[in-house]
Amino acid sequence: SWYRCNLLLLQENTKQVNLKNIQSENVVSNFIFENTKLKGEFELNTVLRIDGEFIGKIKSTSKVIIGTKGKANCDIEADIIEIGGEFTGNIIAKNFVKIYSTGKITGNITTPRILIEEGVKYNGEIKVKR
Repeated sequence: SWYRCNLLLLQENTKQVNLKNIQSENVVSNFIFENTKLKGEFELNTVLRIDGEFIGKIKSTSKVIIGTKGKANCDIEADIIEIGGEFTGNIIAKNFVKIYSTGKITGNITTPRILIEEGVKYNGEIKVKR
């Protein structure tokens, strides 16, 4: 299955609200849904959440989230990266990486700050560069 989600223009009583103007790192505007498999390259300036499977390359000026059911085999370069699912590849984060206890990672991480919860399965190298 193929899905594409982008920010939309909402209309309420003749007033329009452009969600693109909302500046929040918590607004997820792009999804790869569960039971969806995608292969390719993304260049984004908005938040991407992966709950399905992705193979390829991701470059983002925002946040990339791999949910607990997500699987990614790719290289990610982003401002903030959060992993709760399975990840294989290389990560370069400009700001921060958080790996939740459900995370399973094989690969290398380069970031100025990292938080790894207890229970993470990790095989790779971590470089903390300020």
